[in-house]
Amino acid sequence: MAGDLLEKDPELAYRHARAAADRAGRVDVAREYAGLTSYFTDRFAEVVRELRTFQRLSGTKHHSALLADSLRALGQINEAVDLATSVKASEVEADEWFELVIVLAGARADQAQFDAALALLTRLRRGYQEPDQVSRLDEAQSRIEALADGRLVEDEVESLHIPKDGVIGWTVFEEETDQDQPVEPTGTDPTDSTASQPPND
Repeated sequence: MAGDLLEKDPELAYRHARAAADRAGRVDVAREYAGLTSYFTDRFAEVVRELRTFQRLSGTKHHSALLADSLRALGQINEAVDLATSVKASEVEADEWFELVIVLAGARADQAQFDAALALLTRLRRGYQEPDQVSRLDEAQSRIEALADGRLVEDEVESLHIPKDGVIGWTVFEEETDQDQPVEPTGTDPTDSTASQPPND
């Protein structure tokens, strides 16, 4: 129900998910949707609590991008960077990796590390070239460049929130053996055979 309602009525979706999590606190999917609906109703402290619990219960690192972005929204920039750089490409889906690196670039910009932020986006372009991905990267780059040259002030910079339809229906990536693979957010060279690669499925 929360998933069905998320785009049409995020607040009602949140109430459904909250009721489920309150009654089934050790069920990972209940905590997952409590976190997802909290994100899209701007309850960022709840996002952090619920998605950390979801990751612990499920043994996965799914939704790390949402978690890192929520830490940014709470002003916990160093924690956001630490979380994002602790995740390997092999631990999440390819589309989740894309979102995570965009959030990391935003966090680097929050720290006034603009060159590092732009370098992350440049490397990300090597493995993600679908039109919607290119558009997202262009938007992120424009905002970071504007912040770097003083055309934006900090309180005008919005978090690079993932689109609402990205939660329910992730983009499907078809495997291409000759496609450059996305790099680690710590700056691993994608041509390095030791670099972690995104999962094939």
